[in-house]
Amino acid sequence: MPPATKVNGCRPGVIGRGVSALALALGIAFAPTAQAFSPQPVLHLDASAAALGAALALPADAPAWRATPDALATACTAEPDGAIRIALLAGSVPRLRDATCRRSAAAQTLVLTLGHEALVFVVPSGRPMVPLDSVAVFRAFGAAAPRGTAAAAGTLLAPAAGTPSDALLGAMVLEHGCVTALPMGAVPHAAAARSVFCAALSEGNNVVRRRPGSAAEGVAQIRAWAASAPAGAIAAISLAEWIELTGVVTPVPLDGVLPTAANLAAGIYPASRQIKLAFVVPRAASQPARNAALDTGFALLAEAVIGPLGTLAGRGVTSLPPATRVDARLRLVDFLEAP
Repeated sequence: MPPATKVNGCRPGVIGRGVSALALALGIAFAPTAQAFSPQPVLHLDASAAALGAALALPADAPAWRATPDALATACTAEPDGAIRIALLAGSVPRLRDATCRRSAAAQTLVLTLGHEALVFVVPSGRPMVPLDSVAVFRAFGAAAPRGTAAAAGTLLAPAAGTPSDALLGAMVLEHGCVTALPMGAVPHAAAARSVFCAALSEGNNVVRRRPGSAAEGVAQIRAWAASAPAGAIAAISLAEWIELTGVVTPVPLDGVLPTAANLAAGIYPASRQIKLAFVVPRAASQPARNAALDTGFALLAEAVIGPLGTLAGRGVTSLPPATRVDARLRLVDFLEAP
C-alpha cells in the first residue's frame, strides 16, 4: 500500500475530517491508513469484559486480544518497544488511576465509553412488585446463603451460564449481597476465591437457568416465562432484553433504583457498568504506530460493533445515542494525531 498522503490540511497518515465526516457518522470502517510495517497496537482484554471478547471481532490482520485480570494496569505498564496499548474493560476508570497511568507509562490516555451493560430484575407486567436489594437476592438465591428464606422469595429465572448477564448477576448483585450479609470470617479474602464463593447460584428448584441461545431465542424464553410464571416469580435479564420486552415485563427497583437512562448515565443503578475502551499512547509513538492504532480503533468503534444492531448489542450491551458514538470516533482521530 502506498504511504498515506496529506488530505484536507491534516498531517500525513491522519484521515482528513472533511472527507471522512460521512463515514464517521455512519460508523463505516475506513480503508487502512497504516502501512504493512507499522507497529501494531497491543490489545488487552480485562477479566471484567471477558464475556464480550467474542463480540469484538477484528480484521484478520489485527493483533489478538490478550486476556488479563486487570487490562488497564497491564496497559499502563510501559512496553519495551513503546507500543500503543488498547484495553477493553467494564466499569469506571477513576481520575486518580488515569493520572497514575499517564505518569507510569509516560503516555497520553483516552478512555471512551462504548455502551452500558446492566442486569434488570423483572416481573410479568401486571403483577405486584416487591422492591429488591442485593442482600435479599443473595439470601434467597445464593448457594452460600443460609437456607430458610428461599421459599418466601419465590423463584428466579436466571441468565444462561457464562453470559454477560450471568457475570453481572454474580459480580454486581450476589457478591455484594454476600459480603454484606455474611460474617467477615465466612467469606474468602482473596478476590478470585470470593467471587467464586459468592456468585454461585443455589441448585435448588427455586432457581431455573435459561438455555443458551441467540438473542432472539433469549427474548422468546423470557416471553414464554412471563406468560406462565407462578406468583412471586422474578427474572434477571439484560437491559437490552428488557427494552425489547417493554409491556411484557416490568422492572423491579434494585436498592430503590430503577434502570432508567438517567440512572445508568449517572452510574447509580447498582447492577450496571459501562463498557470502556482505553487507549494508552506513549508520547514518543510514531505516526505509523498511531495510524495502526487508528485502524484498530475504527474497527472497534464501527456501527457494526457499537451500534444498536451491532455485535455488542447482541451480547446485551445497550448502545449510546448516535451523536455520542460519532463523537467517540472524532475524539479518537484528534487524540491519535501526533503532538
